[in-house]
Amino acid sequence: MVKQVHLAAQYLAGAGISFIKKRDDDSHTNIGWSKDSHELSTWPLSDKGDQLSLSLKTFSLIWSNPEKRIEFPLNGKSHLEVKTWIKSQAKSNIGMIYIYHLHYELPYPFPSDDSTFKLESKAELSRISGLFDIGQSSFATVLKKQELTSDLRIWPHHFDLGAYTVASESLSIGFGLAVPDSAIDDFYFYVSGYNGDDSVETKNFKALSIGEWQTAEWKAATLRATRVKEDSATNFLTEAIHAFRQ
Repeated sequence: MVKQVHLAAQYLAGAGISFIKKRDDDSHTNIGWSKDSHELSTWPLSDKGDQLSLSLKTFSLIWSNPEKRIEFPLNGKSHLEVKTWIKSQAKSNIGMIYIYHLHYELPYPFPSDDSTFKLESKAELSRISGLFDIGQSSFATVLKKQELTSDLRIWPHHFDLGAYTVASESLSIGFGLAVPDSAIDDFYFYVSGYNGDDSVETKNFKALSIGEWQTAEWKAATLRATRVKEDSATNFLTEAIHAFRQ
């Protein structure tokens, strides 16, 4: 289901590209997560609060504003059918044209018009939701305790929920929850440090009490997320951030 959800989230990114003024950091494309509704949502797409969302409870797209909420189940629907529905909602609700055109690559091919979505596992959707919940809660806790500030957003190309914050003049810190990829074949938490555009070296850091340091091309602390609770995630993030701040 990770691939299905990742691909479905691209419709939200497409809405950001189509309807929100371009931002230099590409943040107009990123997506928020709601623990209450278990929905991924765009930034507001209009002055009246129109948003496009993806429900992980029902595997549906949702067009909403203060006056209405229209749901479109994805199971069995083709890429063409989804685009047609979004275009119809955009035209009738905000009078704008939706264009599905992404300027970044994904780890799998973009769908063809006849590609169809399949609700393969409700349990897997629930697991993904639970991991996003843990991530969002632990990230908010760490930001507050470390006296740091950042939006908590999902970046659609990598599909990681994360934060990026400036800790000092010589240190910026990025941390988040990533989906399985070429680095780790499981959901995982990570923390990276940067001095300007350069990664902070991690090979001489003290071993972590939970998780491990990546010291090759990618320099970061990582922790597999399976069976990790919120307090463990918080402790991992806090310890890794402390190491970078030393």
